[in-house]
Amino acid sequence: MKPKVVLNLLGLIIIFCFCAGITRALIFIIKNQYVQHKMYMLIALALQESLNNWSAIALAASLALLLLFFLLRLVPRLLPQLYTSRFLQNTKTRVICTVLFCTGAFLYGGWAINHYFLPDRFHPVSLTADAVFFLFIVITGYALLGYNLRGLRLTAIAAACFVVLLNIFIVVNAQVQKPAGPNILFIVVDSLRPKSLGYNGYPKNTSPFIDQLSRQGILFKNAYSNAPWTKPSVASMFTSQYPSIHGVTAFRSSLPSGCLTLAEILRNNGYDTAFFNENNFQLFEFFNFAQGFNQYSSHLSTEELTGSFLSYLTEHQDKRFFAYLHYMTPHQPYKKNKYTEQFVKKDPVFFDNMTYEMLRQSEHNTLVEIKRLISDEKLRDDHRHYLQSRYDSEVRLADENIQKIVSALEDQKILKETVIILTADHGEEFWEHGNYEHGHSLYNELLHVPLMLVGEQFTPTEIADQVQLIDIFPTVLELAKVQCDGLVQQGRGLFEVIEGRGQPRDVFAGYTLYGNEKYCLIHDNIKLIFDTGKMKKSTKVFNTFFKSSEEESFAFYDIEKDPYEKNKISTAETEKKKFSMLKKRLKTFKDNTDQSQKQEVLIDDSLKKKLSTLGYVE
Repeated sequence: MKPKVVLNLLGLIIIFCFCAGITRALIFIIKNQYVQHKMYMLIALALQESLNNWSAIALAASLALLLLFFLLRLVPRLLPQLYTSRFLQNTKTRVICTVLFCTGAFLYGGWAINHYFLPDRFHPVSLTADAVFFLFIVITGYALLGYNLRGLRLTAIAAACFVVLLNIFIVVNAQVQKPAGPNILFIVVDSLRPKSLGYNGYPKNTSPFIDQLSRQGILFKNAYSNAPWTKPSVASMFTSQYPSIHGVTAFRSSLPSGCLTLAEILRNNGYDTAFFNENNFQLFEFFNFAQGFNQYSSHLSTEELTGSFLSYLTEHQDKRFFAYLHYMTPHQPYKKNKYTEQFVKKDPVFFDNMTYEMLRQSEHNTLVEIKRLISDEKLRDDHRHYLQSRYDSEVRLADENIQKIVSALEDQKILKETVIILTADHGEEFWEHGNYEHGHSLYNELLHVPLMLVGEQFTPTEIADQVQLIDIFPTVLELAKVQCDGLVQQGRGLFEVIEGRGQPRDVFAGYTLYGNEKYCLIHDNIKLIFDTGKMKKSTKVFNTFFKSSEEESFAFYDIEKDPYEKNKISTAETEKKKFSMLKKRLKTFKDNTDQSQKQEVLIDDSLKKKLSTLGYVE
């Protein structure tokens, strides 16, 4: 192999990997609509990540080519007869071998590119990619035959220089572009309900540190989730869009790439973004919830999540960060922990002489079995008390871990530079309306959530106005001093509420996980729940425990006088106008927001098995 051929091939490798890196980055940028949203730093970061990955591939391929070149240089000494063979020296032979090699590379490479990376064969994108790949193969043939391709080599040098300069720009920009806002620590405690917290009058000692935080910051007494289960609720927090807009409303739903997330905006403005997920599979990267985070950790225990974040703090002391922590404690199945014995005095037998802990260790699905006991009216009061006590012990464990995090912020002298947002994605029912757990209704035990802002700049106060989780997004942008013109936000900043600016806004929630599909509207502490009578199809296992009337129905409550929704308001003549007005507002709200950009994923066998053990799929 002649040196000229080697230089040609090295140039081709660099150009091919550069083009591949640019293509992958452009697909990602277009898919995430970064140009439309003017996320220019994210565009640069996407290019950097893709080009650096392909540069590593180019380096490995170049080293392999150079090794092959030096090995071939040994052929004349080791196999002189083969090297001087007329057959190998014949120009026609070299041309035929080159044509055969290029044909094979085009057929296999073209098939692989179309099969793994592109739409169907006759899609315009696929046809364009095939044409470009064909041109690349032709140039490869000329390079192998030793033609002088000086322009190719110069192009390769230019591509390499572009990658180097891009990396230099991003490093320098990171030093220059310092976020104007504070660190933002966003803690979500899955299934945490205000009714089980000390500051809300709960008699058990479940939350001594959270109670302390509630007195140090701004506490929103009437905060509501926009959905009664994790996936649509967190998607609404990340996008400031109602579930009917972002479309994450079913079990297979994935967060649409085109939805601009809070993490993406903050990362575009210089924040280091990190997501710590205890082990909520609904928020795995698989469902695109890592979008915008440059660090994502999952499959953690409660203590491991805390430890991972503390390690992150140590490594990022000099950077402004936006960290999202999602604790699964106290989500069902309420694992045994160091506080269990403090709250649980006796382990009752549920069935077949099995206690709850024995059920958890067996092949039985605890959630499904408890749902079955409820459906068969065999769940006793001691069972109910036991399950709630297990829940309380997990609330206490979450409280302890939050205290460790705040103490670490103080020890590292960055607490004064940090704003803490503490909330829950939804609540938990303990038979207030005859059921258990979450995802099935829109009563307050599932929608009412704790929400507090804690930071050096806040005067401790309590806010009685109703707010919702979609309001967190614009609040964080205001804290970070970030402008995002043209962005569709359906939430309003919490500072508007704190400062008494603007008119009170309705709360809209819906999209159950199982049972009948339901929607609700809260207007001036009057709540209307609309039951469509249509069973949700995504979780058939739990639906067997629900009886659907298959008829539309409405429930009407005054949640100021009746916060636990025990007494429906009569729709007698005196209330007919208000009832009709709320029905009309709810319908208008749903019609105006029902523009979802649904994106679903295929669930593989391994994930399906995991979901089956939790009772979500058959």
